[in-house]
Amino acid sequence: MSRNGRIEIANLTNRDEGPQQSFDMDGEVKYAAFNADGSKLAVATENTFSSMIRIWEVATATFAFNCQMDWKCHEGPPHILAFSVDSSLLASASGDRSIHLWDVGTGLAFREPLQGSSRFVFCIAFSPQGKLLASAGSCNVCIWDVNGPAEGITLTRNRLCPADRAWVYSLAFSQDDRSLLYSSHDYAISC
Repeated sequence: MSRNGRIEIANLTNRDEGPQQSFDMDGEVKYAAFNADGSKLAVATENTFSSMIRIWEVATATFAFNCQMDWKCHEGPPHILAFSVDSSLLASASGDRSIHLWDVGTGLAFREPLQGSSRFVFCIAFSPQGKLLASAGSCNVCIWDVNGPAEGITLTRNRLCPADRAWVYSLAFSQDDRSLLYSSHDYAISC
């Protein structure tokens, strides 16, 4: 991401035209994510005074709103973001092991933070049907019902990988929400 507070979206149809769209940010860009149809862009930034998540309308490069982060939210900047398939929710994760869900229509917290991640969260993913959210990091994968309890189901990977190779780096749900693929530093892929 950018340290100069700017995001540019490349025009892949005609690469000679330069950026299709650009967005100026207040601070260092930590992470950015499109929603499923590319109409919205979520950006996590950090400056000397605060961290924030902003939602932008891509077609007009207009700022829609800030997610209402406060002292009860992430301790430090969110470093990963994911939209639900229907773009109604945005999940954010930080090095503090917290995962927050935001209502994309209002910018307000959708619910209390999700619990269960054991350490640093490397990736988050919504299921295609939007009912489940998974996170992965150090030696575990957590799965939550988006509308269920704050405590998720934890799949521990200790038996699958030694401690020095315990990081799970990617997640992918099957289209029917019945299977979750995850891969790790030890080159294992599990379902």
